[in-house]
Amino acid sequence: MLPYFLVFFLVNFVTIFEKTVLNRRAILFPLFFLVLLFSLRNISVGVDTNAYTLNYKNHNNVYVNGFLEDIEIGYQILDRTVIYFTYNYFWLFLISSVIVISLYLYTLKKISPNYSISVFLYISLGYYTFFFNGLRQGIALALCFFSLKYLFRKEFLKFLLVVFIASLFHKSALIVIPIYFLSLLKISEYYKVISCFIFSLIFSSMLINYLANNNERYEIYKDVSGEIGGLYTLLYFTFIGLFFKFLANKIKIKDIIFNYSMSIYWCGLAIVYPLVFLGMDPSGPQRVLYYFTFTSMIFITLVMSKIKNMLLLIFIYFQFVLYFYFVTRYLGGFYPYKINPIFEIF
Repeated sequence: MLPYFLVFFLVNFVTIFEKTVLNRRAILFPLFFLVLLFSLRNISVGVDTNAYTLNYKNHNNVYVNGFLEDIEIGYQILDRTVIYFTYNYFWLFLISSVIVISLYLYTLKKISPNYSISVFLYISLGYYTFFFNGLRQGIALALCFFSLKYLFRKEFLKFLLVVFIASLFHKSALIVIPIYFLSLLKISEYYKVISCFIFSLIFSSMLINYLANNNERYEIYKDVSGEIGGLYTLLYFTFIGLFFKFLANKIKIKDIIFNYSMSIYWCGLAIVYPLVFLGMDPSGPQRVLYYFTFTSMIFITLVMSKIKNMLLLIFIYFQFVLYFYFVTRYLGGFYPYKINPIFEIF
């Protein structure tokens, strides 16, 4: 766990230091540390990592005869470009992580009410480590998060363009279009959530089975429950959603970005819960959940920045660090952290 917590500490120290001393939002140094941890790892770190690096390990250029049919074209362009030059998977990790982490940090810099807290949440809530497993979807998620700034500004053509690019890396990105637009409607959040729940209950199971039957890479989305990691994550995000909704009501936060972010968050939970009730392993649908719960980096930040009770703040920070430890240590295959053999000194 030492590498993870060392980077966690360094990134948060730098963001706080630059804000306090230089009065600026740090991107370069946090980007360096986060990219380094991601890129130097061995293929054994992350449950799905081996699938992305198999062709590199076997020195197999699968693109000799052109593009493949069962992988999104955006990812194939990236993968094919790297394989053209080298079979060292370090470069795939390096290039993709620079793209993804830059998108997150840049977006947080632009839209977060408190950049330091948001970066803390980006790591502690598992959005950073999720990318260790879902390389294709990690890129799609980062692009969808980037699209939020256009959504909040109601620059809809730019928003749709970014989401379309995201879908070229993972088709699941298209699900955000109706849900994000729903969040902007001036109707009760209760009706938005109920609508998403009913829609998911009726249609999502059929959609996931359709995707899985036509592309084996989506099989995980229809797995029958067998592991509890996804359920823990779902319950945890439900808890923090309720907790910060309660705090926001107590503090009486009235902010339009907060309302949009919270609506997107709850709509995402409403979509995933019916799949759990239908017997699917939430570890699969959980990958869809992150398209919506990453708005927590905005609304939780807004609430935390207004809390005056120091003991309450300490409790909140502590439970987030505890969650980071739990997820990194026991879920996703992140532990133990091993380095790419080409960087081993001894």
